[in-house]
Amino acid sequence: MIRLSAKNLVGLWAAALLVCGFQATAAKLKWVDETPVIHQLISRAETALKRRKFRAAFRYFRKIEKKSRRRQNRAAALLGQGRSLRGRRSYYQACLKFKRAVDNYANCFPPEEALHPEFLIAINHLEGKRKWSWYRFREDNSKALKVYAHIVSAGPDTKLAPLALYRTGMILRAGKKNRQAATKFALFLDRYPGHELDRETRQNLTEVLLKKAWNFRLRGKHSRAYKEFKFAVDNYPGYIPLEQVLSAEYQIALDHLEFKRTWLGFSKTPLAIRIYAHVNKRGPYTKTGPPALYRQGKLLLESRKDYEGAAEKLELFLTRHPRHELSGDARLDLVKALLENAEDFDGDAGLVRRARYELARFKRLHPGHQRQVEAAQLLARARNCEAKRLLSLGRFYRRRGAHYRPHAARRYLQELLEKYGDTLAAPQARKLLARLPKNSKAMAEPGTGMEKEE
Repeated sequence: MIRLSAKNLVGLWAAALLVCGFQATAAKLKWVDETPVIHQLISRAETALKRRKFRAAFRYFRKIEKKSRRRQNRAAALLGQGRSLRGRRSYYQACLKFKRAVDNYANCFPPEEALHPEFLIAINHLEGKRKWSWYRFREDNSKALKVYAHIVSAGPDTKLAPLALYRTGMILRAGKKNRQAATKFALFLDRYPGHELDRETRQNLTEVLLKKAWNFRLRGKHSRAYKEFKFAVDNYPGYIPLEQVLSAEYQIALDHLEFKRTWLGFSKTPLAIRIYAHVNKRGPYTKTGPPALYRQGKLLLESRKDYEGAAEKLELFLTRHPRHELSGDARLDLVKALLENAEDFDGDAGLVRRARYELARFKRLHPGHQRQVEAAQLLARARNCEAKRLLSLGRFYRRRGAHYRPHAARRYLQELLEKYGDTLAAPQARKLLARLPKNSKAMAEPGTGMEKEE
């Protein structure tokens, strides 16, 4: 039989004895007037039941059920059959009789009159029943679970329902069906707040949800630990220490998954990105929420080369947490993502301007930051990117064809030399500018004074 801890056992049995007791199961059956034949059968059945002749009593009660025309008498006959079967130690058959009485004749008697003996039979005789299977005895609690499920569904407002629901969770937990057990414990807490078993139920729910995850983490199975943590956070956030669990998820990704590989060579970084996304989604303003959002953006930038996604996450970080200790690093990484994205789009002027704006804010808001040298390098990179953009425009308008506009080419090349004369693109701009026609007539006629660009 499944055993509870001493604390839970005392609480459960105290509640069971106070609520139902053993007197309820010995209450007299209630009959109504009917034909003399039925009265004679009732008398014989009750006499046989008192003398503990359970087989004879069961036969009499069954005859009453078949011949009686009164619902009250048929209901009492079913209860009598259940008591007779219990006396014969046919416990599950007795529960079926009580169940049938409650389901078919619920308005003829209080439901506790049948649910009390069901509960006591289940906890005393059906839990932990051993069954021969595959050359050995195994515990079979399936019948006890069916009885408890009937008690919860037939009498949800009775005092036995929370006890039956709690026992269901304990049986499922003992059978290592942790997720089903968690469902039952959470249902208990939702339906019966303030119950005397509330503290034990919360403790069991936390252990069911997290014990397996902690064990996986200690054994180094980090992906399986994350799956268990994720299930607990997604389905039962109000019943677990949320910040502690999210911190454990974050630490798993930071210490064991970033830039690591499996023995087959597959990268673990995508899993780390998913963990950071989950932590930020479920606890954006917890202690680990901001660093998880920053790490997600940084990994998208450095590992996945997803510059647009990285810029989106880093901008979100700066919007939500502008004064966080990682805001300086996030701003520099945002500049890097913007410049990478701008180079992919042939020097997008809007992206470069945004990058230079963020660099100016970095210099103003973080004057003593340790990445000042990198900021200077990124500024030089932004200037080179803008210079390349102007050089490509000058080349475009210098080519022969429908887009030939030497005055526009001269304007872009001169702007490059004035603003970015110290960049790598400046010498090429001087050569192209020297080859442009100087007179206005040649500049107005397409194809004049042009040399084929190699």
